[in-house]
Amino acid sequence: TILQMTLVSPPGRLVSFSIQPIVPQICASSITPLTNSLQQLNLMACANQWLIGTQQVAWLNFTAATNQSSAFVGLQFTDLRGYQPDGSSVANFAPQAGRVVVVGEEPLLECVRGTNAQPQLILYGKPGMTCAVDWRTNLVAGSWVRILTGLTVPTNLWLAFSPTPSTSALNFYRASGNLPPPLLQMHREGANYVIEWPAAY
Repeated sequence: TILQMTLVSPPGRLVSFSIQPIVPQICASSITPLTNSLQQLNLMACANQWLIGTQQVAWLNFTAATNQSSAFVGLQFTDLRGYQPDGSSVANFAPQAGRVVVVGEEPLLECVRGTNAQPQLILYGKPGMTCAVDWRTNLVAGSWVRILTGLTVPTNLWLAFSPTPSTSALNFYRASGNLPPPLLQMHREGANYVIEWPAAY
């Protein structure tokens, strides 16, 4: 059995794609760049082996391109094709679309439905970034109100929390943040290199 599909991703966001089979029924795999936003994936089952039921069969690996802004990056599969050894078509497979969170210098804020249909916020950022969250109920009138401060992003790059309860049917949130200053700074003065650090270090 041969499975083929095309991966669509925003250009310039993700690089160095590779595919890694994780089930013994897959004997061969390849990924071929078509453009900077299209990759063709191929999976071939071993002789007399079958992929039965719903299961994960491979990992898709990639690297986020350097020097880019933070963003939610969507991944989609198109042009799905499957073939049996006799050339007949296979139609009962369905790769799922996904999303990548690229963390740059700016924080990202996501709102999801939490327990009891209440909103839950997920803050993404670099480890140690200190962030604040603003809120408003109308993007046209009124002004932003700061409702949370001192949120520190942990080493896993994200932090989930519940915002202040609101009686409004519409709620909008935004995040801002700053990275802590480096503990050590080095610069050159003439022929000498000078290393500086905070007094409390």
